[in-house]
Amino acid sequence: MSPGVGKRFDFSNVQYCICGLPCAPGTDSCDSCEGRNSVHHEGEIMKKQKRGGTLKKYWFVLLGKELYSYKN
Repeated sequence: MSPGVGKRFDFSNVQYCICGLPCAPGTDSCDSCEGRNSVHHEGEIMKKQKRGGTLKKYWFVLLGKELYSYKN
């Protein structure tokens, strides 16, 4: 019989890494992010709008080489 067969897991207390994968118990990052020195920055950014040239606040997340921005 293989290990783990018949065991029940409680997924309500699972913590997730910034990349979206589940973390090992007691850690803040997943196995694939561990030791990779992945870039992760968050903050506020001002973006110029195409029409009118006004500035609006956005929240940004730089994760590795991907830049995500969210409207405030």
